Formats: sequence, structure tokens, C-alpha cells
Amino acid sequence: MFYLMQFWKGIEKNLASGFAFMILSVLLVTGLGQKDFLEKRVFNQLPSEVSGPYFYALISGKENHLRLSRKLGELPGVSLVSVLDKSEINAKVGEILDSLGLEAGSGMFDFDYAGLKVIFKEGISSRSRELIRDYLVRLAGKDKVTLGVTKDNDTLVKKHTEALTTFKRWGAVLTISLIFTLWLFSAIFFSKRLKEMCYLVESFQRKEKVGLKVYLTGVVIISLFSLQTFLWGTPSAMFFMVGLGIISLFSVNFITQYKWNK
Repeated sequence: MFYLMQFWKGIEKNLASGFAFMILSVLLVTGLGQKDFLEKRVFNQLPSEVSGPYFYALISGKENHLRLSRKLGELPGVSLVSVLDKSEINAKVGEILDSLGLEAGSGMFDFDYAGLKVIFKEGISSRSRELIRDYLVRLAGKDKVTLGVTKDNDTLVKKHTEALTTFKRWGAVLTISLIFTLWLFSAIFFSKRLKEMCYLVESFQRKEKVGLKVYLTGVVIISLFSLQTFLWGTPSAMFFMVGLGIISLFSVNFITQYKWNK
């Protein structure tokens, strides 16, 4: 109980560094223990962007555009099919009509329509693109669908997609690395303050290795707080122990005799 009280006193006297050390310690252990959870349930759930060639299709409102979207999405050369809302459709109507040499007021065009954006996979051949476009025409009916020209996404979109894909793949590792870096700084600063306090306790109460015992008591408290990781699911026992091991190993900082520097 004595060492527990000393640990809390250390936090009370150094609120910023003390709480930062506690919170970051729990986050480090939790993050390592739930690394798979972070990858699968957090970063892999981020919306994906695709950067392949694409075209827009306007389809008669009488057709089941959701069925057409599902059918197209099943094709091997199609990366994504999205259904456009009315605002997106209105923004693209002029573009599609211009590509066909039509005007918005032309009687040749039926304005009772739904819109699709079809994005091909990267590297798909021109022939495959045309086959997919022809398939959509046959599926919807030649008189019930209007296709825009196929366009390539610009370089900026492709770079953004690549960056997002990389972040989704390495996001958990980067997050844990950032937490570890912040934890290391907080541990160095807080341990210095804790050693100063424990030095005074050793001097006046004739106790030995107070700093080491106080810090290890803190590790036990951190371990108990870190058990909340089970609320997210069963953590990786190995990585959970690695997190506690990293924090515990920092106790070597308290083995050497502290010398007061004025």
C-alpha cells in the first residue's frame, strides 16, 4: 500500500506527465493486444477509393438500376459500381450529353432516368472495357441506356488512392508506433520526476529501491487498467505481454542510484 500511495502521489504532483504516462501506457498495451482488431475492424473498414478508368451511364427510370448495378459489379473487370443520387446525375447530364452532341432540351433524351458510375479495374484492356459496356447495353436495352465516354482518372486521384491503400494496410502499425513514441517521451519525463520524489523518500525513511518498487507498482496498475481490452474481444496474448514487457523493462531506469542535481 505504501508504494501504491507513492505512485499516486507522483501522478498528483506531476499531473500532465503522470496522466500522459498512464493513458499512453494503457493505449500501448491495448493497441498491441488488439492489433488485429484495429486492422480488421477499424482501418480495413475505411472507405476505399478506386482509380481505374470509369464511365457514367444514364438508365431509364423504368429499369431496375439496382439489379443492373449488382450484375455489373459481378463482372471480373469491374472494380466498383455506384448508384448516383439526383444531384450527381444533374451534374453529369450535361457532360454526357455534350459527349453525344446533344443538348439538354433535346427531345431525343428521356429525363426519367437513374445514373450509374462504373469504374474498371486498373490495367484492364480496351477490348474488355468495350465488352463490359456492350453487356450493360444488352442488359438494360439499347433504347433505355445512354453511356458516357470512358475516362482515365487523373494522377492526383491515383496517388490519393495509393496513399489510402497504404494507410489501410499499415495504419495499425503506424498508430501503435506513434503511441510508443509518445509513451517513451512521457515515460522518460515522468520517471525523472518520480525518481526525484523517491530519492527524498529513501533519504528520510531509510527505505531501499523505492523508485523501482513504486514504478513496478504502477506497472501492476497499468496491467489492471489494460484488462479493458477484453471488451473489444480476445486480445493477442503474445502482443499483450509484449506491451506489458516494454513498460516493465523501463524499470531498469530505476535500478541505478539517483543523484540529486541542483
